[in-house]
Amino acid sequence: TGQGTYQVSFASGFYKPPSVFITQTANNRQVGDYFEIDNITRTGFEVTFKNTANDSTYARSFVWGASGFGNQVSV
Repeated sequence: TGQGTYQVSFASGFYKPPSVFITQTANNRQVGDYFEIDNITRTGFEVTFKNTANDSTYARSFVWGASGFGNQVSV
């Protein structure tokens, strides 16, 4: 990610917003780091990495997954 909120886009949209997870072992993680997942939609989500020491945002590498039902269909 870059410092601040990072937008993740799915390669293919879901029928409904999926469940999203981030592994607890994000790369280059520091003591006190945590993340916030926001704005989960059928086509993606946002994630922000922060630290409890000063609530600032940080760039972190991470692995994510999404589990949902169906495909987004364009008519």
